[in-house]
Amino acid sequence: PIQLSLWVRANSGSRFSALVAGDVNGDGVTGNDQVWLPTTSSEAPELASAVAAFTQGADVRVRRCVEATARAPGQRASCVGPWSFQSALVVVAELRTIGLGKRGTLNLYVENLAAFADHLLHGAQQRGWGRTTQVNPYLLRPIGFDTAGRAFRYAVNPTFGKSPFVGGIAGDGYRFTISLDVPLSADIQEQQVERWLRVRGVGARPSPDTLAVRFSRNVPPLYDAILWNADEILLEPAQVAWMNARRMLFGGDMDRLWLELATALSGLPRNFDVSAAVKQVEETTERAWEMSRLESHRLRDVLTPIQQQLLPPTVRMLIRANSKVGQRLLYY
Repeated sequence: PIQLSLWVRANSGSRFSALVAGDVNGDGVTGNDQVWLPTTSSEAPELASAVAAFTQGADVRVRRCVEATARAPGQRASCVGPWSFQSALVVVAELRTIGLGKRGTLNLYVENLAAFADHLLHGAQQRGWGRTTQVNPYLLRPIGFDTAGRAFRYAVNPTFGKSPFVGGIAGDGYRFTISLDVPLSADIQEQQVERWLRVRGVGARPSPDTLAVRFSRNVPPLYDAILWNADEILLEPAQVAWMNARRMLFGGDMDRLWLELATALSGLPRNFDVSAAVKQVEETTERAWEMSRLESHRLRDVLTPIQQQLLPPTVRMLIRANSKVGQRLLYY
């Protein structure tokens, strides 16, 4: 089969303060001084003119930030950054699905899919999809000092409030990664069947009872997993008694299932078909998981919602599943 996974995350803009790119208050720390903006053109004509020209061509978000900073000098976090979106696409195709062999997968990973879509749809007029939420917080930068007026002279930073391109995936970049996974060893389920059934030399194959016990470990015993954690799940004595009774009945059904498989496998010739044996094991394992899933639904009427939350992960997965599960655990 071909698996397709899409990951998308939207981030609202973070609040920040308009700052001066320098140390104008002389505290020895650069880049932490908030700006002061004139509210009228007579206070600082040169600066007022530069700010007015800047805001005229700025977007609404930046313009509101400058206006809020001018109205309330010294108020922190009066500006809001833009929204940002990050996304990734993962495509995993089994080689046999696309006619390239029986085993292995071909993987495609698109990092920062939003930036790729932005480039594909808008070309040189990109909208900034896939950028980070970090923005340039420096509205002013000192360009001199007016000794007569005893004040710094400033220039307006044209990139204020914008997300800077920092290169690579953190900025506007996107990346395609293609990988090919081809296992060099035999399939793990084939290894299990070979190890337990293949007879070499004068050796003998394990008995059906032994094989049944070995293969049964591929599906954890449902009630054992619960009863082993009875204290953590807060089980009542009546619940424990009910589960012990069900454990005997359901355990007997599972034992018969695995013994039927083991009896069939133990009678295979020395030169048996591994693929056919694996298919038998897989079909029985799927039946065992399905029996466990259906049996676990009895617990819905026995355990409280809180107790169900405290169940071991595998049992919790089964009790919530409303269709067959693809869970597989291979024991050696």
